[in-house]
Amino acid sequence: MSLLQRRHPRILSLKNLRPALFLKPHQAESLRKARPGDTSSTMNRVKFLCAVAMLQGWLFSHALAGEISAAGEKLSAFLDGLGVEQHWIAGQHVDWRTGDPDGKPVSESGAHSHCSVFAASACERLGIYLLRPPAHGQLFLANAQYDWLREKGAESGWSAIDDPVEAQKHANRGDLVMAVFKAPEGQHGHIAIIRPSTKSTAEIEQNGPEETQAGIENFRDTTVKNGFKHHPSAWKDHKIAFFWHAVSSFPASSSSALSPSTTGSKPGG
Repeated sequence: MSLLQRRHPRILSLKNLRPALFLKPHQAESLRKARPGDTSSTMNRVKFLCAVAMLQGWLFSHALAGEISAAGEKLSAFLDGLGVEQHWIAGQHVDWRTGDPDGKPVSESGAHSHCSVFAASACERLGIYLLRPPAHGQLFLANAQYDWLREKGAESGWSAIDDPVEAQKHANRGDLVMAVFKAPEGQHGHIAIIRPSTKSTAEIEQNGPEETQAGIENFRDTTVKNGFKHHPSAWKDHKIAFFWHAVSSFPASSSSALSPSTTGSKPGG
């Protein structure tokens, strides 16, 4: 039995489609011997072609984004180990590398979210460069990361991905994938990390790949549509860009080998 059948045992059962569209053995034989002008055989042919079309459409919409590879499993463990739901909490002044409060007061107004430095910290732990402090302050950093990935990311090993389904496939293979939205001037953008998932193509097209993020709300595991909900046009109008980078190795611990930064994380996105 295939992976597709094991995960969706009803997929390849022809009984689950409208019975009237399927041919009994004697109908198939008459279809094979059909003569021009034979109305009943023509109708059987139409039913058969309709059934094939329905089955092909069903299989396409329920196709999986692919198996999660061994590297993909390591990526999932790495992302879970970051503890994003306990660190990089909105409303706190935090160390951008660790996500821990640094004791400094928050003076600026706004949501004080940390999506962009969370993404940068995750990249740094994997030995991958993403625009980060001190090269750019946290204020409007997500917007700047969007521009940097488009204009200079290739120089650091990043490649653009054409669509969300491919983004999910890359994450399943263990690649580091960013989903990033650039907001209009004067507004904060958003960035998140795609995480492995065996969700179907139809689910991805409706709600986006699975992701991990810091932000106004921090999520270890949610959909891109939900994660970017504070930017209503981002998912709806296909304004989210995806970029991937190969991962050479994963650390033994997601929290290892990082010292606090010399500059804290101020509000921004």
